[in-house]
Amino acid sequence: MRKPSIDRKAALRFAILFALLALYLIYSMLLRPLGEPAPKAGEPVTNTDAVYREHYIRDVLSGYRIFKELWFRGLKSDTYVIPGLKSTKTMRSDDAHEFCACTSMTPQGICVTEKYLIISAYCRTKKHNSVLYVLDLETREFLKEIILPGKPHVGGIVYDQEHFNIWICCFDEELRRASVAAIPLETIEAYNADELMGPVSFSMQYPILTQNQASFMCFRDGGLYIGYFTRMWNRESTVQRFRIGDDGGLVVVENQDENTLALLPMAPVPEQIIRIGSRCQGMTFIENLVLISQSLGIFRSKIRCFAETIEWSMLDARNRNTLYSFKLPAMLEQIYSDGNGRLYLIFESAAYAYRMMPIRKVDRVIVLNIGTTIPQSVWNNTEIEEM
Repeated sequence: MRKPSIDRKAALRFAILFALLALYLIYSMLLRPLGEPAPKAGEPVTNTDAVYREHYIRDVLSGYRIFKELWFRGLKSDTYVIPGLKSTKTMRSDDAHEFCACTSMTPQGICVTEKYLIISAYCRTKKHNSVLYVLDLETREFLKEIILPGKPHVGGIVYDQEHFNIWICCFDEELRRASVAAIPLETIEAYNADELMGPVSFSMQYPILTQNQASFMCFRDGGLYIGYFTRMWNRESTVQRFRIGDDGGLVVVENQDENTLALLPMAPVPEQIIRIGSRCQGMTFIENLVLISQSLGIFRSKIRCFAETIEWSMLDARNRNTLYSFKLPAMLEQIYSDGNGRLYLIFESAAYAYRMMPIRKVDRVIVLNIGTTIPQSVWNNTEIEEM
């Protein structure tokens, strides 16, 4: 019997390796996100330790020139460990009044108040209530989790410093539409899950009838900018500005949508609609610039800078009118400017669902000094090359 040729053996080895790689990708990208590991025995808690060691994160960031200054200074003064990535104390429903641990919480949004850094996260398996993590802005200490009503994706959160409200991207289950909800900051400060034995209550909630989703938000000059995420490169999306009234709520007008008129006679209507490109995860204003974050799956993320003074209808998060852009690790979500020259970045890559993906993970909020990150020529609205 003739032995297989060397070429046939090589082809067989290649086929086996290809099959193993395919199985790995199918599991890490498709199957793993559908489940979550069983929590440890005992009372449910929210972990506060990092998933990855500091030297790993430093190695990840060393591959990006934008983090050069941060890399030399170290991580402790410019990062916050994202809590709850291993285990989060939450609930399974709004009326269960029983705590449980979720091991698949996935961070999405971030905002900064005068005292706190707040992170939103949702259960990837949709089994548990979404949460907010509240950290002390100065000490970086985890203070508590806020259990939210239901299981929204909470893709973006924002702080209205004029009315002291935290706004959250949600979904109205009754109307099956995008919505946004608000929680007063004083409610967050007073909230104690152990005493309340239930989710926090929204002070206001509005359906967004003019967009398919409420994926991310930012606040500027008395207005709430709400955008939604699309996957395809050739798809356009929108960001819509809704005016906030003197009472801190969105300004509403008579509802003209016949499908929801019986349920909701009044609804907010955007006073401005801005066309943007696809794969947008976050948006923020810094002085005379608009920054938009883009990411999708295992591909590198990107932040693009635009002049705020350009014609809004020409804003395009792909290429046109970009003054400056820089690349970052995969799975960048919301970006947030604190108004004092600092830009906060949050990634979802360290969540359980994505920990086996073939990418470098980031389990911390990263803070950039935007004044030194973006060259002076960009502030002067002069085009330069991508970083």
